[in-house]
Amino acid sequence: MKYKFNKGTSADRDYANSLNNSLKNMYKGALNVRVGGELKFNVIAARAGFAYYGSPYESSDSDGSRMNLSGGLGYRNRGFFVDLTYVHTLAKDTYYPFRLSDDGGVPVTAAKGDLNGGSILASIGFKF
Repeated sequence: MKYKFNKGTSADRDYANSLNNSLKNMYKGALNVRVGGELKFNVIAARAGFAYYGSPYESSDSDGSRMNLSGGLGYRNRGFFVDLTYVHTLAKDTYYPFRLSDDGGVPVTAAKGDLNGGSILASIGFKF
């Protein structure tokens, strides 16, 4: 993410640079990996998947990574399909709101969350 003011005063451009420096100091690129597979048995299919989303935070004391494990069954026949999947998420997240100051940005107290849990997803459809 990057702020850019094409129009405006030099103060606007300085403000955008200050915002960009704060973002650069707080965040980094992250590795995201997703793999999955499906076994088909005539009209029934079994699926499994794994996803890893790396932490976007620059600081090593912040962990925003997340893993999803999923498994499900599907039925497809004559243009009709039903899918049922369970997704379990394993995650810990740290959120640092920030404010700009004379030195370019100061992190304030962090909010930490344990985001482990599961979801059941269902879909029904028709092909026409």
